[in-house]
Amino acid sequence: MMKKKKKKINIKVEEDGNEYSIFNSGNSNNFEKKKKKIKISQEENEDKKVEKKMKGGEFIIEEEDRKVFSESFHQNDKKLMNGSYLDSNKESKNESNKKEISLGINIGALKTVYSIFSKINDKHVTNVLLMNNSSRIIPSIICYTKDHRLYGENSISSLKQNINTSYNNLSRLIGFDNSNKYEEELKYMFRKEDNINDYKFYCYDKNQKKTIIEYECIIADYLSLINEYYFKKEKIYYDFTTISVPDYFNLNQKEELKLICEEIGMNEVKIINESSAITMYYGYTKYNDLFGNGSQISKDIDKNILFIDIGYSKTSIILSNFKFNGFSVKKVKYLPNFGGRYFDEIIANNCIKEFIKTNDIDITEISDRMKYRLLEVIRKERPNLSINDEIKILVDSFYEEQDLEIYIKKEKYENEIISNDDSYLDFISILKEIKDENNNQNIKIDYVEIAGEFMRTPFLQKKVNEIFVGEENKKKIISTTILIDECTSVGAALLGSYLYGEIHLSLEYFDYLDYSYDDNNNTLISNQQIVIGKEEIKKHIESLKGNKSQTEKERFKSKIKTHIVEQFEIDKKYDDLIKKKSDKSKSIYFLKNYASKNDGLKGLLKQLNELERRLRNIELTDIKLQDLNNDLDTIYKDAYSIENKRIEEKMNEALSLIKEKELNNEKEIEKDILKYKERIVKLFQEDNNIKKFNGLIEIEKEINESNIKAYFT
Repeated sequence: MMKKKKKKINIKVEEDGNEYSIFNSGNSNNFEKKKKKIKISQEENEDKKVEKKMKGGEFIIEEEDRKVFSESFHQNDKKLMNGSYLDSNKESKNESNKKEISLGINIGALKTVYSIFSKINDKHVTNVLLMNNSSRIIPSIICYTKDHRLYGENSISSLKQNINTSYNNLSRLIGFDNSNKYEEELKYMFRKEDNINDYKFYCYDKNQKKTIIEYECIIADYLSLINEYYFKKEKIYYDFTTISVPDYFNLNQKEELKLICEEIGMNEVKIINESSAITMYYGYTKYNDLFGNGSQISKDIDKNILFIDIGYSKTSIILSNFKFNGFSVKKVKYLPNFGGRYFDEIIANNCIKEFIKTNDIDITEISDRMKYRLLEVIRKERPNLSINDEIKILVDSFYEEQDLEIYIKKEKYENEIISNDDSYLDFISILKEIKDENNNQNIKIDYVEIAGEFMRTPFLQKKVNEIFVGEENKKKIISTTILIDECTSVGAALLGSYLYGEIHLSLEYFDYLDYSYDDNNNTLISNQQIVIGKEEIKKHIESLKGNKSQTEKERFKSKIKTHIVEQFEIDKKYDDLIKKKSDKSKSIYFLKNYASKNDGLKGLLKQLNELERRLRNIELTDIKLQDLNNDLDTIYKDAYSIENKRIEEKMNEALSLIKEKELNNEKEIEKDILKYKERIVKLFQEDNNIKKFNGLIEIEKEINESNIKAYFT
């Protein structure tokens, strides 16, 4: 069988007037830089473009300095960074004069993205922070177990076992209440109550009892755990925080999120609209593509870009205008419940109906865990409909040891499930409405930037392209150059830096829309447009207040603080238990390894193996660990007795040998042996048998490294 040849990606960048080649030999984490001996003139160096993105979004090169908005556009020397994804456990080279300025956050339905805008040696760079030395961004999941809280990758693996105390789609919980408008949201959360108006969330208290938790505390827990990792353990510092939220967030939702972030210790928190963050990101990073650079810059270009993001839980449609001296958000439309999970739910319900029909089984109730397992498979398999004519949904032992196995054809999925759906038809209607409005106003849409999990579907891409260029026209208006979660987070960091004067943008204006949400007909109502200048924007953002009184704010923050303190105490207790378990594991391993090499102790191996098995499956409580520790202490006591007797006999034999042969010149050796005997006698007074045994082994090690060893048989 022939080995598959690894795809080799090769791009060129320049640094300090030299050209470099970067290639990927198949692993996106193993990039090697080779310097070519080719000199480039300063003028050429300015005009060269740094490749912004490799296919698949695996590796991004950022420019550190972007003074691109002044009339005399000049791009400073470009410097190759380790990519826009910054491993928080590693520092980039030449970062001795590094200052993190602005933190940008996007809390998405599937993942949460933290970005840092930094100044390094007077250069600017934005980085997306990664988690735990992985190439992954943080999932938007928090899981409460009886022992502690889990987030990140650990929360995914524990979600099934803790389905009723785990929360995903966290951005949807902000401002949560029990009104009817949240009925749609509840079916995605895998927790049911008989009366939907009494819907409750649960976690565990310090006594491991299930207790009610309010949504704001869930958000606070999640963000505080991430902050604990990045800003305390990894020592990442910053001056201020900018968080992007969907434009349909009302003032109360924005205010509550701001209060939560302030209470968990974030600095200088500002809440901005998602549309503003995306517009800032695109204008900042694509400025060369839009207007050229150096002597080739064009000041008369007027570009209109339509951003369409069909994500996992919602759809955003944003029309932005880009001119040389300013950017504007012109229109925003939202479908709050139209996204990938919406169609996953439809597919899941169809699969269950087919399962009942095919197997003649009456399923009286679908448990939360059954539904989650099915949706998990659907979410993995659904993207394959983009390239295959058919997919198989297989869930082992779905109901009473009966497997669920359903085949879904691409044609049926596109023509029946999607095309006839009311929400999809609303989506198409909005796009046609935007096109007609622009045509009436003689506004040309230059590009349609599509992003989001669900927009990867070729069927949707084709439909969007047809709407804006016509079915007969083969011109392609669609572009796929942004990753929406990352660009929203980075855009928030950039806009925050701009507001605080840390980023040198010479924008004459940055217009954006401030919206309120009409719950009755699911539409956005524009309150105002055109907020000119960064000081005006900053004042406007600071004026976005909800209707909470000062007393209510203090009560709100106090509730969060009390909860956070208790949860961190629970986590600390769990961490202490984990450390104790780890110490026991090391002690067992050490004695097993030692006993396997010493005939006198091999009789203890069976007991040690059994103890090791118990430790793997042990319930993490002080009582259980203490019981195991007592048994381990007994084994170490036996091991000490055996080894102490053996070493004592060796010492006595050595002393007898010296005395019998009257080796007067060995008096110093005799004194050393007696000193070791005295140390062993003192060691016997130690109460902890593990320490006593380890001390004995240490003494024997010293003996074996000394001159005494020659007198031991």
